[in-house]
Amino acid sequence: GFQIFTCDLSQARGGPGKGSGIPEGGGSEPIPLGIAEKNADLIRGTCNLTEDVKTSFSSPCVDVVIVLNDEDGNELVRTRTTSKGGFKFAADKAKAYRLDAASSHYELVSPTAAVHAGDTVQLQLKQK
Repeated sequence: GFQIFTCDLSQARGGPGKGSGIPEGGGSEPIPLGIAEKNADLIRGTCNLTEDVKTSFSSPCVDVVIVLNDEDGNELVRTRTTSKGGFKFAADKAKAYRLDAASSHYELVSPTAAVHAGDTVQLQLKQK
């Protein structure tokens, strides 16, 4: 058989800037509802803030809330980047996801394409 893992998203719903208890990306990965253990893998990556698009100078996104959305744009879970910009999510290998920043200060530069469990992603943000 297989196991279904669930997680309590109530702590992750507080929103940015409210001390909402969103875990840092280096900790345990929240597993979205309904993923069978055999289908679970990580989406992991590094987030960089592009300071200047012309020169491509960038620095790690520190303590930025990253959101894992389903293909329809519905939020599934959030995590906070580490001091080095790292993040990870548990995800279902059978599904496609989109990443975004839950911030009024930053917007997503890339990736704009869907990501999948098992991917290692270079997330680029820029100031709005």
